[in-house]
Amino acid sequence: AAIVKLAGHGGGTFQTASAPDVSAAGPQLIVTFQPGAGLAAVGAMLSELDAGIARGPMPDGAYVIALKLGADVDRAIAALKGHRDLVAGVDRGS
Repeated sequence: AAIVKLAGHGGGTFQTASAPDVSAAGPQLIVTFQPGAGLAAVGAMLSELDAGIARGPMPDGAYVIALKLGADVDRAIAALKGHRDLVAGVDRGS
């Protein structure tokens, strides 16, 4: 799973965007989003990876992103890093 940080709207508040069908059994990534990353754009990017937000935002603003069981973690990390307009950082989760 991945953790993603989205910029807040209206006074630094955050909106949680969780995908109810994401399996907690798959790999996880911790993702921090760029301040201007929009929810629709982030959702489309995660959909391309067949991933979803499992938890977040965390106190530091990051999100845990869940990948499907058996997903190629290195490929997912590379894809997320390729979206520099949306992703500020990505790390392997537990």
